[in-house]
Amino acid sequence: MSARKMKDSGIEWIGEIPEEWEISKVSYFYKITLGKMLQPNAKEESDTLENYLCALNVFWNKITTDNIKQMWFAKSEIKQYELTAGDLIVTEGGDVAAACIWEGEVNPCYIQNAVYRVRSLPGFLNKYLYYHLFVAKTTGYIDMLCNKATIAHFTKDKFSNLPFIVLPLDEQQKIVAHLDEKCGEIDKVVVSKQKQNEQLAKYRQSLITEAVTKGLNSSAPMKDSGIEWIGEIPEKWEIKKVKYLFSVVNGATPKSSVPEYWDGDIMWITPADMSFEMFEIKDSRQKITAAGLASCGTTLVPKGSIVISTRAPIGQICIAGKELCTNQGCKTLVCFEELCNEYFYYYLKVQAKVLNMLGRGTTFLELSSRDLGDFLLPLPPLSEQKAIAAYLDKKCGEIDALSERNKNIIESLREYKQSLIYEAVTGKIEL
Repeated sequence: MSARKMKDSGIEWIGEIPEEWEISKVSYFYKITLGKMLQPNAKEESDTLENYLCALNVFWNKITTDNIKQMWFAKSEIKQYELTAGDLIVTEGGDVAAACIWEGEVNPCYIQNAVYRVRSLPGFLNKYLYYHLFVAKTTGYIDMLCNKATIAHFTKDKFSNLPFIVLPLDEQQKIVAHLDEKCGEIDKVVVSKQKQNEQLAKYRQSLITEAVTKGLNSSAPMKDSGIEWIGEIPEKWEIKKVKYLFSVVNGATPKSSVPEYWDGDIMWITPADMSFEMFEIKDSRQKITAAGLASCGTTLVPKGSIVISTRAPIGQICIAGKELCTNQGCKTLVCFEELCNEYFYYYLKVQAKVLNMLGRGTTFLELSSRDLGDFLLPLPPLSEQKAIAAYLDKKCGEIDALSERNKNIIESLREYKQSLIYEAVTGKIEL
């Protein structure tokens, strides 16, 4: 902590600041320019088609130019909206107040009216304001300031009047240099951990695919499955349609206008209760009564059944952790005879993209009971189903533990970064 004398800033999200620092407004020290309204067509012969940044191009400390767009600019607007290396870019809409320094990634380039170009006046640094905005955002002040029932906007008035800590240029320089170095180190570790998790996810997918289509015995004789996306399978395995192994149970929804149908003790699963990472589903956001179940014509399925979201989105798959029913956005597979449902869970998991391709519809895609019933599955002997499921439970558990550890490290580093920037920008540590 700082040994210097501190005082109350009078701003809750800033807290105490050094005695010699002051609180003012951003507009006194920075020139803020909002971008041009979208102009899809030329108005004059002299208009030119130019690149521009919109809110979708701007993230915290990052610009993306792979989807950069163009619109028409008059000659008189070129200088007004042009970007120069070193400008601070801040979003007016989208992820409001997201900021980064423009490095001249595209030249020339201009700004659209969901983006601000900020240029510091003498004695102030754009990068210091960047860190100041980061504090305002991560403390929740920006979101509170821009809170609206529809779409949030960081208006020019809000930006101009944003409380701003005024401090000498040399102290700004020290803060920026310190944070650039420390945040750079943190960001490198975060990127490294993210890449590790991407590789773990790919390895997990390939591990499952190999096990559910080739088995665990690498020396087993193989045969052509006749299915392009499966390839060869062990000779002793069969290929069966879902409908010959499982009953496809459709979901339904009780009338929302009848209170007696709702707030019961029966799990009623919708796609919103599921995720692509989920293994077992044990609870639902809404529950229905026995009367509600009887009214809509669906049925309870036993624990261990395979639940599949078949619309918005298609291909979320999980095991029923207890007896349940679903709405019409899901279907459930209930086996006719003894099968290892976990094996088929893993197989369907890696075929989520194929299932999605089977979706049909005009307003939204839906996987029909017929198409799901005709979907082809490898059928190993029951003992192999169980062995593969047990193997994948163990291996995927190990991979998921590593991935979760990386996620925890990333979260801890992000929290540390927020604290580091807050302490430096508000002068609670002396550099």
